[in-house]
Amino acid sequence: LGVYDPHSRSILVQTSSNLNQLDQTFLEPRNAFSPGGFGENIFIEDNEILAVNKVCVGDVFAVCRPATGTNPFASEEEIIRLTVTSPRRPCGKVDVRFSKIKFTSVYESVRAQSCKFGYAGFFCRVSGEGEIKINDVIRRVKNPHPNWSLTTVSTCLYGADSFLKDYN
Repeated sequence: LGVYDPHSRSILVQTSSNLNQLDQTFLEPRNAFSPGGFGENIFIEDNEILAVNKVCVGDVFAVCRPATGTNPFASEEEIIRLTVTSPRRPCGKVDVRFSKIKFTSVYESVRAQSCKFGYAGFFCRVSGEGEIKINDVIRRVKNPHPNWSLTTVSTCLYGADSFLKDYN
């Protein structure tokens, strides 16, 4: 497979759609998932482009600063680029963190659902230097592997019931 690249996991990104999906999966308590709960470095209030079944391994996103001022011809300033490297496989701390969530078996735990569907966020490699700020905009600039969504990869790697049983 090659040599491990420590920079391939530089940033952990979590999105509001992942948290909404988890909230819909577990009946109580409602709204148990909030930004920072998965230990992410970046939380994104996302749109359709960042849904877990739309983001793919290899996607490149530009983080841009919106133009300011009154110049109608001013353009966004690109701050950095993020390349999606893998879905996150959460450890047991996720279930400890969300211990008040009601589930009946290992197959229904927060960790199991996150493994099976990719809801625990995704890792990115960072290109460039810059400071990300609130209200920056994220845009996909490359989608080289459109069939390898985070959901597909997460399910293939971590989603089998036998894996989840042994993982407990």
